This record gives sequence, C-alpha cells and structure tokens, in this order.
Amino acid sequence: MIRNERAVLYVDDNCKALRLLPSVLSGFGYKVVTACDARQALERMEHGSFDLILLGYRLPRTTDFKLLEINRLSPGTPIIVVSGYNLLVPEELPYVSAYVGEDTTLDDLLTQIRILIGQKNRINTTRPFH
Repeated sequence: MIRNERAVLYVDDNCKALRLLPSVLSGFGYKVVTACDARQALERMEHGSFDLILLGYRLPRTTDFKLLEINRLSPGTPIIVVSGYNLLVPEELPYVSAYVGEDTTLDDLLTQIRILIGQKNRINTTRPFH
C-alpha cells in the first residue's frame, strides 16, 4: 500500500496540545493519530504503522518499559520527545532519536520530523540524537 501522507503518532497528556499540534502538522501533509497516554499509544501501534512518534516528556504512566514496548512494536521508527523542559534523563537517550525542548520553534520541530522520516525511509533505522 502506498501512502502519500506520512503517519505520525502524537502521544501527550496535554489535551490542548493534542488538538493544536496535529492540526498544524496536518497542514504540512502529515496524518496525525493521537493518544493521551502510553497505553493508548501502544493500542494505536497495534492497529497501524507510523513513520514517526512524537512523545510528550514525563507522560503519566510512561516508563522505560513502555518505551521498550514502543521500540518492539515499531523497530526503527524515530521517536521525538517533546518537552517544555530542556533536560532529558540519560537512561532515556537510547530510545530517543531527537529531543525538542522549550526553546524549540515550530520550524525546528518540522525540520527534525522531515530529517528523521527521511532517514527512516532511506535506511530504515535510527541513530540516537546527540
């Protein structure tokens, strides 16, 4: 099956963000599926494939186990952690392709998304963001 739109799973417990960011991304040609917690994200992943995952930082009920499960269900899918902070716990770095903090602009986020989806399509693997 050939898709024109790139599918993005956006997981965040912030209801306002779950409405706003998907509408912005859809304007740039991305099909965005949302989930309000890790459990719901895993359910969405069992029923579809995604080119990229945007994951809210410090999401309730999200643990290293959930990140491992996301990686298991969708190996090679880039994960961008989105946060209002500029700090990422070192233990979480192996699971993350990129991290966008409070100083990140929408243009920066869109650039990261394009780069990571492009990398996935070329080599079907991701490398940790440094």
